Amino acid sequence: MMFAMWHAYRSEDDIIHGLLMQKPGVFSRESWAERLPVAQPGKPPFGTGLNREQITAVRLRLDDLLGYAEAVRASIQAYVDGLSEEQGAEEVPLPFFVPVYPMLDRMSRAEILSFFCIGHTAEHLGEVQYSKGLLGLTGAPL
Repeated sequence: MMFAMWHAYRSEDDIIHGLLMQKPGVFSRESWAERLPVAQPGKPPFGTGLNREQITAVRLRLDDLLGYAEAVRASIQAYVDGLSEEQGAEEVPLPFFVPVYPMLDRMSRAEILSFFCIGHTAEHLGEVQYSKGLLGLTGAPL
C-alpha cells in the first residue's frame, strides 16, 4: 500500500513538473528524499520496474507521505490556476508513452493533467483501498 501511494505521487510530481512545467519536481526542490527515503527507486525514480522484493522494502512514515502528497497537489494546483485555455489545449509530445501506448504520442496539457493527476493517481489509491478492504480495514488513504 505504501509503495502504491509513494509511486502515485512521485510519478505525478516528476512527470507534471518535468514535462509540463519544465522544472524540477517538489521531491527534489524541497528535499523530500530525506523524509521519504527509498533505497531503490528504479528508473525513472518513481518505482517503475521494481520487483516485489524492492516494492515491499518501501517503508515510509504515512504522515511524511501525506505531507508530500499535499506539497505536490499545491504546486500542481498553482500551475493549473495560472494556465490559460490556450495553454491547456496546447499539445505536448509524449515520447516515453510510444512504446506502451503508440496512439498516445501527444496529448494536450489538460489531457496530461487529467491522465496523471486524476486517472493514474486514482487508480493507485483504488489499489490501496482494495488492499485495505482485503485486510478488513476501511477508509481511504487520504
